[in-house]
Amino acid sequence: MSRATLTIPLLFSLTLSACGRDTVQEEEARRAASDSALAADSAQRVATADSLRRAQELARITETMGERVGFAFDRSMIRAADRPILDRKVELLQADPSIRIQIAGTVTSVARTDTTRL
Repeated sequence: MSRATLTIPLLFSLTLSACGRDTVQEEEARRAASDSALAADSAQRVATADSLRRAQELARITETMGERVGFAFDRSMIRAADRPILDRKVELLQADPSIRIQIAGTVTSVARTDTTRL
């Protein structure tokens, strides 16, 4: 009887001990998976925020570069009101040399023929 009494607590003790190790390993695995998921979520949020900033910057560049700059009537000088527009364009072009522009002009039927050159 004493032998059976000793065997049961010993087996019970070993079983609890083994279960405890599995629980620690499982908990570490869960934590690692959770940390990995949090890191992935954080990376996704950063990427989304970065994409949003780039889209906003592109919209700002597109808007600024799309603004028209006009010349004074019958003059070769840019209108005073349009100088700030040209200054903003220059800032963008200096900040990002990859921006490409096309400069085009038009002539109206109101212009004098002796001053209009094509």
